[in-house]
Amino acid sequence: MLGLLGSGCSVIAPNGKQAVRTSGGSFTPLSGAPSDGPGQAALARDAVEPVPRRLPLSKYGNPQVYEVAGKYYRTMESAKGYRERGNASWYGAKFHGRLTSSREVYDMYQYTAAHRSLPIPTFVRVTNLENHKSIIVKVNDRGPFHDDRILDLSYAAALKLDVVKHGTAPVEVVAIEPDAEPQIQLVKNASATAAAVAPAEGLSTEPEAVRIRGAKISSPEQSAEGGIYLQLGAYSQVANAENMRRLVRDIIPAANVDILSTEFNAMHRVQLGPLFSNSLVTEVLLDLNRGGVTNYHIIRVE
Repeated sequence: MLGLLGSGCSVIAPNGKQAVRTSGGSFTPLSGAPSDGPGQAALARDAVEPVPRRLPLSKYGNPQVYEVAGKYYRTMESAKGYRERGNASWYGAKFHGRLTSSREVYDMYQYTAAHRSLPIPTFVRVTNLENHKSIIVKVNDRGPFHDDRILDLSYAAALKLDVVKHGTAPVEVVAIEPDAEPQIQLVKNASATAAAVAPAEGLSTEPEAVRIRGAKISSPEQSAEGGIYLQLGAYSQVANAENMRRLVRDIIPAANVDILSTEFNAMHRVQLGPLFSNSLVTEVLLDLNRGGVTNYHIIRVE
């Protein structure tokens, strides 16, 4: 959306199309350039949901203040605690292959988004409030510069959330803190796999699960008779679950990582376990964090 790269000259954009950089830094296509629109749905369906992790701030996408079309915008110092509801739109073919504000090349087939003020990069969970579909995206661009919208989704993200058809949709955007305390579920009388009570996409739908936020593992050598499972993701596409399992096995080759699929909501959950001591859980979590896997739920089976 916003390149923040200069002004007033004809350039060759990263996708090879000739364009003009405006005073705000964004690319305006010259005559003959393709209009914005959707891409190939099959390619978008192959997108992999990003795993939130701590990344350095972009050197180019975080000016303290910037100007677009005579309006000034201020970049937030931190995304901590950010939660907002509003309308989301999407952008696609016209910007595909061009530089984003962070100077990453915009790929419409990845789960990314543009936001006016969140630090770049920030991982956020976006939920369509009309159908309750939810995904994680990486904010790596600036926009949308319309007062009635709070987020511009990539084509793949918009397709996943069913935003493409109508162009906009009401959403909730919540910043994810990669280093936040893990969420713990205490499950009583659960089956050995604990899959039946694991929440899909971070949403609790099972009333028998007791959710304890911010709880810490006490007594490092305390045993866990029923076992402890780490749920590392819940995906609607099995390929994405396979990618997560492969990543975890690369980090911890000896880990027992299973994909548990359910027919009633077509979700594929990636779970590591069982682990039978809190000291082992702590060791595994440290390894996962070092490997960039920082989004998980802890499920204790009694």
